[in-house]
Amino acid sequence: MEARRLYHERVGILEGMAGRALACALLLGVEGLAVSLAFDGGTITAERGALGAVRDWGAWTLRWALASALLFGALVWQKGNTAAAGSRFRPGWLLGNLAVFGMFWTLGTRVYGGEATAGAAIAGWLAAGIGMVITAAMAVARLADWAAFARTTGWLGPQAALAAAIGCAAGLLSWRLWGPVTLATFSLSEMVLGLFRSEYVSDPDSAKLGTSRFFVFISQECSGLEGVGLMLVCGLMWLTVFRSEFRFPRALLLLPAGMVLIYLSNVARIVVLILIGDAGYREIAARGFHSQAGWLAFCAVTIGFMVVSGRSDLFRAVRDEDEVEYAAAPYLAPFLAVMAAAVVSQAMTGSFEWMYVLRIPAAIAALLYFRTRYRTIDWRFGWPAAAAGFLVFAVWAAYDLLMGGEAAGMPVELRNASSGVRVAWLAARCVSAAIAVPVVEELAFRGFCQRRLQAEDFDRVPWTSWNWPGLIGASTVFGLLHGSYWHVGTVAGAIYGGVMVYRGRLGEAVAAHAITNGLLAAYVLATGRWQMWA
Repeated sequence: MEARRLYHERVGILEGMAGRALACALLLGVEGLAVSLAFDGGTITAERGALGAVRDWGAWTLRWALASALLFGALVWQKGNTAAAGSRFRPGWLLGNLAVFGMFWTLGTRVYGGEATAGAAIAGWLAAGIGMVITAAMAVARLADWAAFARTTGWLGPQAALAAAIGCAAGLLSWRLWGPVTLATFSLSEMVLGLFRSEYVSDPDSAKLGTSRFFVFISQECSGLEGVGLMLVCGLMWLTVFRSEFRFPRALLLLPAGMVLIYLSNVARIVVLILIGDAGYREIAARGFHSQAGWLAFCAVTIGFMVVSGRSDLFRAVRDEDEVEYAAAPYLAPFLAVMAAAVVSQAMTGSFEWMYVLRIPAAIAALLYFRTRYRTIDWRFGWPAAAAGFLVFAVWAAYDLLMGGEAAGMPVELRNASSGVRVAWLAARCVSAAIAVPVVEELAFRGFCQRRLQAEDFDRVPWTSWNWPGLIGASTVFGLLHGSYWHVGTVAGAIYGGVMVYRGRLGEAVAAHAITNGLLAAYVLATGRWQMWA
């Protein structure tokens, strides 16, 4: 009996804190994404000292953090621990996190802009970064809860961090292999490119490959060796932790398969990059695709590795007979599908995102897949939705006018396009803003997040039920998605959440959101303040 009690106590703490750890990771992930998009280590010219360390190790630190979080989250997820924690969220710490994030952003702008070069300024910036992590963690749980979570997860956290560190170190220490591997990547890319272009430019000495219209230099960092090393370490970690669930030695075949796939995906990335540039889309190739395709490929192969290893009878020795659908999937999947479409669209983008329309079919596909689960949701709405929608629009427009500044005007690329292309893009942008986005975002933030922060079994939480952590937490995360307008986005999220609770119908929040976005679209087109669509 004592062993059973300890087992349930162990699992209960693990499940409770798994949800809180996910909330903390989402908050820090959104903040980290904003920082990574705003700051570029290439702007730092210092070769030594603290600034030199930021330039040389900043990117590697981010890679290590992402790999650690991905692996640790996958390990906890594999354990099936998704229940809610018993402790309450603490809004005060969340506000503190936002304040520290603002400090980190301000200091980071000075550091990367060359205005702050003193060691004290850089130390303050790094301290603010550590403060972001601490305040985010304390916002979702107490220190005692985190200590209990660390005890129940055992060595999973340190093992994930160590595995990610080994993978990154392997990428750094394998410089002796970079030369031969880069040459092999060059040769293979040249062979594949020859399948599409009979005439091309090739110079092995300088690693120059392409066509007369567009070419690239395949550096050592583009050899694909880093991805292969990370794939090897992540795969070994996965198979080691869950070794009792796999058939050995056949499960070891997954390792070379994953490594080969990640290497070939890098070759494909190089060839597609050249073909995109050769087709006349030089800016798309050099900007969006070059920066996004590598991580997309790594995430796709890693997730595929986990799915195949967990579901294939060829490799897995133990299978769960009763597989149930994750209750949050119908609420989160459409939003994640739109986010994935946005990443793909940006990968195909130069200075203007022509493929914005991809968000619409992504949303439709996910909504159709879970259509039967939406029959229990009340989609009706009335005058409160219209009032809330108009109110949020008024707040948004007032904030924009108070901020001042000249209207950005229609982007040059869109203005110079043919009338048919321009009208089609604007129509897709308006449809996405006024229909697709309100549905998928309200399902995620009001349907799931606001109720999930109230109880573990969120699907049983009445639509009229609310608490401060749920309302503030969901509204804040929603606001952070709106970039420099995050203040107004947070207020908007609170109003949408309030009108949903007032009438007890998700349809009220969706309609209010749709009215706001529709009015904002008309406002942007009428005034030329396109910065509100940035």
